[in-house]
Amino acid sequence: MALMMAGLISNTAFAASKKAMRIDTRNGISVNVLFIQPDNPKAALILMPGGAGYLNLIGTTIQRNRGLIGQNVEDFVAQGFTVAAIDTPSDHDSGMQPRFRQSDDHLKDLEAVISTIKELTKLPIWMVGISRSTISVMHAALNSKAEINGLVVMSSVTRIPPRAGVVRLTNLQLDRIKIPALAIGHKGDGCRGTPPAGATQLANGMINSPKALAKIFTGGGNAGPNPCGPGSHHTFEGIQDDVVKFISEFIKSNLN
Repeated sequence: MALMMAGLISNTAFAASKKAMRIDTRNGISVNVLFIQPDNPKAALILMPGGAGYLNLIGTTIQRNRGLIGQNVEDFVAQGFTVAAIDTPSDHDSGMQPRFRQSDDHLKDLEAVISTIKELTKLPIWMVGISRSTISVMHAALNSKAEINGLVVMSSVTRIPPRAGVVRLTNLQLDRIKIPALAIGHKGDGCRGTPPAGATQLANGMINSPKALAKIFTGGGNAGPNPCGPGSHHTFEGIQDDVVKFISEFIKSNLN
């Protein structure tokens, strides 16, 4: 597995270092990663944006900083976590379709990223996803040979139409999840594929997790034109600080 990193960039706001990484995942395929490491991190978070999976990373700069993941990468760092925010694989530079997120190729990409971050940090690895990237997080949690230590899913895809070619997350073998898991929804989420009740269904299905919790938020703004996009309850507009803090506290309380 090949790994390339750009030079170190100081981030004085968080006493952290930033690196641009390219991780070779499959034959001729790579994934770009923004890697940020603070002093004395408590865990390493693999952050996956929703939608088509874009961060549009140029070096250590996120060009597409919309949605909860893109807007809050450094907020997770400020909470004391090493962060690896991952972009689309090089053979899907136009974006990932939902069905790809449950494929063997995507699993290989995720395993390579997990293994690399684990080797670099020697820290517990948690995966964090929202909307479509919850498909990826659950795929890795259930099928990856590179083990993770916990997962967080927000606005989870629990009512995706059959034509998408995706197994709904509530139809997965959730009883195989044996790591701490947090499922978050928003009571006002208007996206048809991610009803807030899905968070409770997921948590209830993970009966062998040492800690499976559903959290439903309320409040915030909902001015976005797309109920499944940025600026909406779907992405926790107006309360993202509260969501990041809740996630951080859950992870810290479940590191053992």
